[in-house]
Amino acid sequence: DILPLQSIDYIFKNSVGPNATLQENVVIAYHLEPSNGGFFMLKPDKEDYQEIKKLIAKRENEGYHFNETIGFGHIITPPDYWESLKKKGNLWSFYGAFTDQGLLYHWTKYAKKKVTVVAGTFVQTWMANENGDTVMIREESTEAVFGD
Repeated sequence: DILPLQSIDYIFKNSVGPNATLQENVVIAYHLEPSNGGFFMLKPDKEDYQEIKKLIAKRENEGYHFNETIGFGHIITPPDYWESLKKKGNLWSFYGAFTDQGLLYHWTKYAKKKVTVVAGTFVQTWMANENGDTVMIREESTEAVFGD
């Protein structure tokens, strides 16, 4: 988890408007996971909340075994991938993939298809292309996005 020691308003400000540098959904990659459940930002939406509850219920009904190929309902097929600070992969085998961290990654990248992933020194923006596939549309340095 993260305890901010100063204002984080700039994250919210950078996610709105036509010149926004961040998407409405932001996740932070950490050592072994592409989305850390300790800090994230999602655009609030009552219908999204209902859909997330359905995803959780579906996953719980599938039983104890977590399928590392389909995760929460999406097969990660190359050239798509997930990336943490120390690893990269195509299976739902990252740390916490079967918990909130996997749900968060699935929701922002494959259900909403609109996410900014902050991973150490780089920031990736993922969105749906004309075929509906989620693709990285931009990768920038964290300095270029957030400043010093």
